[in-house]
Amino acid sequence: DCYLFQTGGVTSVVTSLENGMRKNGCEVKVLALSNSNRSYREGDSYFVHSHRFPDYPEHRFSLAMHDPLLDELMEWNPDIIHIHTEATAGWMAQIIAKKTNTPVVMTTHTDFEYFMFGRFRGLPIIQTLFGVWGKRAYRIAEKVIVPAEKARDFPHLRALRDKVVVMP
Repeated sequence: DCYLFQTGGVTSVVTSLENGMRKNGCEVKVLALSNSNRSYREGDSYFVHSHRFPDYPEHRFSLAMHDPLLDELMEWNPDIIHIHTEATAGWMAQIIAKKTNTPVVMTTHTDFEYFMFGRFRGLPIIQTLFGVWGKRAYRIAEKVIVPAEKARDFPHLRALRDKVVVMP
């Protein structure tokens, strides 16, 4: 959701993987949100129109589940889809995966429980809610990649332990 328009860990990881895979001869296309209300393509990067998130203007969201760029990615028919977001670009990638019957790998980059609730994160109701959400958000993934051993214990991944792979 933040590819190229925000500086941070997720953008760094995606860019690194993209460049490394290309150097190894892989054909890579990146689906991300546009930083405007128009969709466009730059080379193999596909930017779907989006809007500012009301409370977080630096973040964007999109409700576009039908877009010519998504159709183009479906026609490409990828061998594998690697999703790095549980938000709207991830939802779009899941639609492509379902329609093309493409296997999915997801990477989680955030301890959402901590990010959203800080010191209240250990409350049983919050852990339960995140467990249910995680099971739903990652259900399409054959494997879920985490960056560190401690990330296995993120509440949203607890029900998915058999899918989780640590890749620092």
